[in-house]
Amino acid sequence: YTNEQMVLDCINYVDKHFTEPLNLTSLSHMAAVSESTFCSCFKKLTGYTFQAYMNQQRIKYATSLIKKGYKITAISSFCGYNDFSTFSRNFKKIVGISPREYCKNTPI
Repeated sequence: YTNEQMVLDCINYVDKHFTEPLNLTSLSHMAAVSESTFCSCFKKLTGYTFQAYMNQQRIKYATSLIKKGYKITAISSFCGYNDFSTFSRNFKKIVGISPREYCKNTPI
């Protein structure tokens, strides 16, 4: 079981469970490695930190929900965020505009 396979297994898990509460501690424990080993292997393989990858997946999902006509306030919790301000800040950081602006500019 290589470090690369461990990271690929974790990516697969994150891709299926990113709407749930996930954190570095639980993933590194699941992979049976230290948090620092997990972080360095994850970043080496993906080019992202674990948290940045999670946020990318969540925001990608959020944009698909916006395109389907879901309300922005509901989308943040659907994507695994505990509060709207964190969701909005991460959305703007990744997409470049706020969720509300994205919603206005996206035909449903």
